Amino acid sequence: MQSKNFFYFLYKKLISLYPKKFKEQLADSMMQTFQDLWNEKQRANKDLFNFVFWAFLETAIGIFREHFLERDIMQTTLKTIGLSALVSFLLIVPFLLMEFVNRQSYRAAGEEFPIPLFTILFICGMAFTLILAPIVQNLRERRNASEGPVSESGSMITKILANPIFSEIIVLAFALPFIGIWAMQILRIELPFIQALNQPDSDTPNFYNTVLPILGFILAMIGTLVARTSIVQSLQVQRTLFARPISLIIVLLMLMLLTWIWIGFISNQWPCFIGVQHCD
Repeated sequence: MQSKNFFYFLYKKLISLYPKKFKEQLADSMMQTFQDLWNEKQRANKDLFNFVFWAFLETAIGIFREHFLERDIMQTTLKTIGLSALVSFLLIVPFLLMEFVNRQSYRAAGEEFPIPLFTILFICGMAFTLILAPIVQNLRERRNASEGPVSESGSMITKILANPIFSEIIVLAFALPFIGIWAMQILRIELPFIQALNQPDSDTPNFYNTVLPILGFILAMIGTLVARTSIVQSLQVQRTLFARPISLIIVLLMLMLLTWIWIGFISNQWPCFIGVQHCD
């Protein structure tokens, strides 16, 4: 009986993590179903551990789906990603055309099309727009909105990022160390542990020049997107861009880094774009 009350209490706490509207409509029926299935399994002398495990797992998945995969959130996310991809593609179209037109004769002689170059340009442009577009959109909405109380209700991620200390810790944990590593690479500072990871064999990828930048970019992007979401949330609730200074600094640093990478590749490959034969 005690074990039943214990798991019943835990399941009730788990259900409390659902969005408010979902809890109001289905919480009681879910609790009743859990209790009925428990009694049924117990009368049949079946394994209660498997039942509890799968009940908690399915409920946890349902909570995640309700909070993070709601239709309006998914539509907004897909719209932002689609806009970012479109803007990035339009940015590289002139250089694609220059590459096709000015280097057509060289490709006929065996020169390969620089797919990695345009992939990097596309990713950088898309990441830049993905970070900046929601902030600009919310700044415009803030100017057009009338002053008044703003609701702080929302999904779980919104509630988590509503805590400035917690959100800034997440941002720093993801972004700052790897932005620092990128900066050290730009300044040609190589730490001892990185030197130990590099292999002299030319067939082995160099950790410093390949693996570390890719890993740093991915994790820094995660941290920057968290920072962007935190800034957007503060704009919606507090109507100010400077409520999360650490997040704002991280976003600005990442935007500058993406701009530096994009412009650097363009300037480096400009002779190729205009048709210089030996440009690499």
